[in-house]
Amino acid sequence: SSISLVGGGTEEPIYLIDSLNLGYKSTLTLVPGTYWVRSLTMGSEATISIMGEGTAKVYVGQDLSLSYKAMINPAQADGSRSANRLGLVVYGALTTNSQVDISAIAYASGSMQFGSSAQAEGAFTASGVMLGSSASVAFEAPSLTSDLGQICAGDGDGSGGFTRSRGAVD
Repeated sequence: SSISLVGGGTEEPIYLIDSLNLGYKSTLTLVPGTYWVRSLTMGSEATISIMGEGTAKVYVGQDLSLSYKAMINPAQADGSRSANRLGLVVYGALTTNSQVDISAIAYASGSMQFGSSAQAEGAFTASGVMLGSSASVAFEAPSLTSDLGQICAGDGDGSGGFTRSRGAVD
């Protein structure tokens, strides 16, 4: 199954989602905008891709675990790929299973763990990072730092009702 979120008008859209569950081989297509997701679950081989020009900023309110062969911001049809198309902030730990493919400028308030043969491209910041066997992380210089700066600094403006306490989001 697949779902596409599309914006309208001249302003960048803001989406508030309580729970988002992507099942086996599901596809979620995002347009540039801001997405506040309290709980995000990605099943095996599920995909989140970015459509159009610009950056999608996704804020996840708790730990995020990516299942086997999940893909976040994979290469486009023309083969191009840029981590700067996705800003990902996780209020908790970010954990990937084996053979996950992720391209993002990402921050986790907890740790990041990349499973065996995981492929990551972009810039990743966390309290600790662990790489499984044959996992790789390729650095891509971020160009969207100012877009994520307020959240990484922790002031929480524009959170759509997310409140933080002791490093978690309530």
